[in-house]
Amino acid sequence: MIDDSFLRTVLDALPYPVFIKNSRHEWVYGNAEFARLIGREDFLGKTDSDFFPENQVEVFWREDDAVLRGGESLNEEEVGDGTYALTHKVPLQLEQGEPGLIAIVIAMASGEILTSDVRNRYEARLRETAELVNQLKSELTTKNAALKQKLMHRELELTRAIEIAHTDTATGLRNRLGFEQDLADAVQAYEDTGKVFGLALLDIDHFKRINDRFGHDMGDKVLQTVGQRLRKLPHIRSVARIGGDEFAIITDRPSIQIRDRQADLEQAQAYVFRPLVDGSSVVNLSGSVGFCVFPDHARDTSQLKRRADLALLDAKARGRSRLKIFDEARGRPPAHDRGRAAAGHRRGRDRCGVPAYRVEHATPGVRGRGPGALEPSAAWQCPAPGIRRYRQ
Repeated sequence: MIDDSFLRTVLDALPYPVFIKNSRHEWVYGNAEFARLIGREDFLGKTDSDFFPENQVEVFWREDDAVLRGGESLNEEEVGDGTYALTHKVPLQLEQGEPGLIAIVIAMASGEILTSDVRNRYEARLRETAELVNQLKSELTTKNAALKQKLMHRELELTRAIEIAHTDTATGLRNRLGFEQDLADAVQAYEDTGKVFGLALLDIDHFKRINDRFGHDMGDKVLQTVGQRLRKLPHIRSVARIGGDEFAIITDRPSIQIRDRQADLEQAQAYVFRPLVDGSSVVNLSGSVGFCVFPDHARDTSQLKRRADLALLDAKARGRSRLKIFDEARGRPPAHDRGRAAAGHRRGRDRCGVPAYRVEHATPGVRGRGPGALEPSAAWQCPAPGIRRYRQ
């Protein structure tokens, strides 16, 4: 329980749901926002199992146990049908030295996370919190100096939690939430200045084979290396890891000539997916890339992401290790074409164990060219992903 009544007053006034649990997963405190979140007032002394399904309780308690052992947790937890809460939990010592935890729900989202909505709500709440902090500071006296210091520490923790919420812990890149914010910022910059930008989605080909055969440590090193190489590319505005082996980059300079754009993308793909040398081992990498330009290929961020994903799927369907720029005249290729391309890739791989690496681009209605004009394509052979050992 919280002995300090003034701290309780502060927590009760916060516009974020806050709760405290003991080592038996029982709630010993929850502010008004938390009661509103779970829709119950009678939660004190009860556990998650009294209100939530067993599968959700298992997720809650797994994170709780890690915090009760002295760690921290920042996790998206499902609190309703399709409703997720981004919750930050830290250890807290209760009365008589009992271990416990305190948690704050930073953001809520239903379905697809709309970063602009989350950010607007956060900024509004941050202003409300700032007003509350200013009011509290004006009322503080010398007697409350220690409490003031604690409150300032909590403000810094909240700011740090927001930064962490936008970062992928495995690679240090932006995560999906951070990527959505950067994408919205890029669209806003276009509306303000007319500066176009490109979106590329990248997949590491056959990543599961590397992960399954050589372990998660090597898989993590591959993800980190690809992320570092993407960061070093020129004219990059943002780099994010948005899935297990999927990355997204927002690029500048997409308005250059088509030939130059394709050449830049080819060079970037070759640089990022060159072999990874780790001691006496070499990991051969390859990757598929889908690319499109805003606003040339899309009217909004949803369409932009969808079309970049279609280009990525097209690249994979044509045998992976490819780069595909979205072609509005072609759209997504028919299913039978995709199946035939994938089958041809498998036959070639079975014969020689080496998949083909190709880059191709078709663009409709480019000035000086007719609709459906096909740019030159290049093809070469690249070793299949895997690891070989140097002989000393």
